[in-house]
Amino acid sequence: MPLAHTTKKTAIIGARWGRAARWWLLGAAVAVLSACSAVQLAYRQAPNLMVWWINGQFNFNDAQAALVRQDVDAFFAWHRQQGLPELTGQLRRWQAQARNDWTADQVCREVDWVRERALQALDQGMPAMARMSLQLQPAQLQRLERKQAERNQEFREDFVQGSADERLDKRVERTAKRLKQFYGSLSAEQEALLRQWLARSPWDAQRSLADRQRQQQDIRDTIRLVQTRHGTRPSGDTAPAPAAVQSTLRAIADRSLQPSDPQARASQEAFVRHSCAQLAAVHNSMSPAQRQELARTLGRYADELASFMRPD
Repeated sequence: MPLAHTTKKTAIIGARWGRAARWWLLGAAVAVLSACSAVQLAYRQAPNLMVWWINGQFNFNDAQAALVRQDVDAFFAWHRQQGLPELTGQLRRWQAQARNDWTADQVCREVDWVRERALQALDQGMPAMARMSLQLQPAQLQRLERKQAERNQEFREDFVQGSADERLDKRVERTAKRLKQFYGSLSAEQEALLRQWLARSPWDAQRSLADRQRQQQDIRDTIRLVQTRHGTRPSGDTAPAPAAVQSTLRAIADRSLQPSDPQARASQEAFVRHSCAQLAAVHNSMSPAQRQELARTLGRYADELASFMRPD
């Protein structure tokens, strides 16, 4: 069953696994490629984009940048061998289900599949993340904090500022745009249905912003913690980080997935349930022609990605 929300900020249901470790592993998004009209080109450019994004967060020196380039290339070599066959097969399965009605439970099971592959990608990149964490300088962590603040301001502008009606209008516009990439044009009735579901969503922008800031602080604090416990290393050091560093960093994602605060955990679960039901309801409103367009789009993505698995 396809997920019209995959990556591209994981808009409809992506909050289920939070934004922990986004500071490094943009490659987790590769496991659920964004709704791009040229998936093949997107995948081909992904290593360069990943290096560019990571460097933008920290402003690496030459030795660090060379190591990041090496690690990113190794990650994509792994993904072409291990991730693409699974992803392509899943796209085929979603393609086969595109013409059927969906239930909320079915959608949530597919969300779980996406989450598991994202965490698999995270674990694959964890040794590189741990090694680089011990090489980060205070100025680089300060740069990370500034970048996080910039993204938080963008979030405020997109989701917090303005009246309730204005915020809802923006959410409807964004979500409808993503759906059109898969289904084609939407009817007025379908856009009205989407608005009704988004208006009833338990998602709260202010709470989400507070969660983002908490997770960002957790990332910075955890990096400083592992540096205090295990020391720092010179730039470009290729020696593996201790296993304890990896487990400490990995715990960031675990805390995002399972908030310790019961109210936060309940809020997260309510949002996921609502979002699964929302996607199922909107899909079930689609005409046979729209579902056929979804099937064609998913099949095209699968074909384009499969080309990377063939020998040169």
